[in-house]
Parts: sequence; structure tokens; C-alpha cells
Amino acid sequence: MAGCTQPGGLNLQSLTQTAANPTINNGSNPNIQPTVPSQTTVAGQPTQIQVPTAVETGPTSQVNSTSEPIEPSSAVPTVVLTPPPSGNAAWEAQKVDVQQFAEPIAYAAPGTVMLWWYDPTSGQFVGLGWVRSPLIASGEFRLRWSALAALAIPYTINVDYGLSLEPSMIQRIRRAGYSGDVIETFVYLAPDITPQ
Repeated sequence: MAGCTQPGGLNLQSLTQTAANPTINNGSNPNIQPTVPSQTTVAGQPTQIQVPTAVETGPTSQVNSTSEPIEPSSAVPTVVLTPPPSGNAAWEAQKVDVQQFAEPIAYAAPGTVMLWWYDPTSGQFVGLGWVRSPLIASGEFRLRWSALAALAIPYTINVDYGLSLEPSMIQRIRRAGYSGDVIETFVYLAPDITPQ
């Protein structure tokens, strides 16, 4: 088939290349399309066989193409960022069925109870320490995630109930947005915790 020409004027011999003598077509003809090499197996060993690297699909003609730079859009997307709720707002969102007392009420507990604080930054309920009654409550509520009843207990840091916090815990409270000395904590309202 040496020198044979296929219909359309293509010379198959000129389009076939061997792996030992590859050539690269640097022409600017847009009608030349690359093809993918195939693989055959000879005596159980895979062997790379190179197939034609270019096939001319249309008449040979030089086409000069110019590319225009694409101007970026002048429209800037608007992103609206909603700030996270403040410490108090995030804490209030954890409560349902809130009953605020007109005056603080003292509650008695038979032993020590854990005083809890909600960290709005991490979303964790943090045990601050064990305290004894009387517990001075400013209200009653249920926790949204568990529906357990609780008493809201205002706590003056390092003053009330003889409870002193570690400096790292105080820093955590400050990072959560509480700059004052009084934070709202809570105790779970067990049946044996009763008003005095």
C-alpha cells in the first residue's frame, strides 16, 4: 500500500508514525485533530503502538484566528453576611417556655448541684462547678434541645456561691462576648429543688 491514497486525497503512509520517530505537527490548521494511542498485547506483553497523530478532516487552508481579551464583568456580586447572634441572643434561643419571675426566688436543694453556663461560641453547655443552696433564681424555662426544666441563676463571677472560676474559663466567657461580672447560668430543676 506504499504511496496509496485514500478517497479525499489522504496518504496513509504519511500519516502513520512509529514510536521511534515521533513528529509533532506545529501547523496552525484548525482541522487537524489529535487521536489517542492504542495498546496491543504481543506474547503476553503490552506494547505501545502509535497511531496517526493527526487526521486532516477538511481542505487545507491557513486560518488566522485572533483572540480578543475578555473584559471582566463590571457587576460585583453582593454578599450579605448575617452577624452571629450575641452571647445573650444565642443563649435565649436555647430556651423555651420562659417564665421570668417578678422578683428573684430562693430555691433549696438537698445537696450540691452543678451550675451550668451556655457557651454561645462553641454551642456547648459547660459545667462551672458544684454549688449549694439557697439558689437565687430569676426565672424558669425548658431547654430547647432536651425539654428539661431549669432555673435561671444569675452568677457574679468569683463572688456568688463561693465558686471561683479558673482564669481560662473567665477568658472563655470574655471571648463569648460577656464583658460584665454577672452572667446567666442555670441548674436543672429536679423534683427535690423547691422554693424556700
